[in-house]
Amino acid sequence: MIAKKVFKVSLISIISIILIGVIVLSVFTIGFKVHKFERYYPSSETEILSEDAISQIFEDGVITDAEYSTLYYQTGLTKIGVDSVYEDGGVDYILDFQESYFEEYELTDDFFAPFCNYIGIDSYAEMVPLQDGDIIISSSTQFACWQVGHAALVIDADEGLVLEAVGIGDDSSVGFAEILAGRPTFMVLRPKAKAEVVNGVVEFAKENLVGVPYDPTVGILSHKYNPEIPQTQCAHIIWFAFMQYGIDIDSNGGLIVFPKDISNSSQFDIVQVFGFHPDKLWKE
Repeated sequence: MIAKKVFKVSLISIISIILIGVIVLSVFTIGFKVHKFERYYPSSETEILSEDAISQIFEDGVITDAEYSTLYYQTGLTKIGVDSVYEDGGVDYILDFQESYFEEYELTDDFFAPFCNYIGIDSYAEMVPLQDGDIIISSSTQFACWQVGHAALVIDADEGLVLEAVGIGDDSSVGFAEILAGRPTFMVLRPKAKAEVVNGVVEFAKENLVGVPYDPTVGILSHKYNPEIPQTQCAHIIWFAFMQYGIDIDSNGGLIVFPKDISNSSQFDIVQVFGFHPDKLWKE
């Protein structure tokens, strides 16, 4: 009699687990089918200015706030970005950013783990000259119907190298910033902290945060902050590096830090926006 009861309970448990698995699988599969990634196209709201109109802004060497605002809606570059790009390549380089900003790209869809994919574009957009400590955020990584995004920390701007935690099954590693210029959305953030602090964050990341196992549950099934950092994910690893200097870049202080949380942190200045709405950014 006891054996029959045990068998019955076990059978019910197994069936329940299978049903839950089927439901979860169905939700994720449906999520993939119904979710459509969207990016902002400036041509829907902004008329592209002529080359002469853009060139005239730089003619007298003094750019007004209103002109910086115009350039932002034409290129996705903030004042910091405009000054950096102009210093690097003049008006022609600014025009390259304008062309890249208004171009309508073909979207690609790449799967890299179960229920995980990232959206790409068919060419590389222009990306502002980077500095060590910059953070590149994209919203185009998805888990089923959830747009979780991706984040990477620039650790060698001269070589275009970033520290990133890509996904389940991969340890954190050094990659190329250029890859994120192949996403339909990205923004470049620059820390407001003093140079020596930013340099310290970068050095700590290079020396201690390469080769950390990936775990998307950090903060739920394990402590958000663990000095030994036994596991991490893309936004968490950057948050952890800045926390070594007492800088909390998680804008909402939740159990899990997401790329979106970093993009809304007051600890950064925005340098460039691409594919995000220039006013709404990633706040919705």
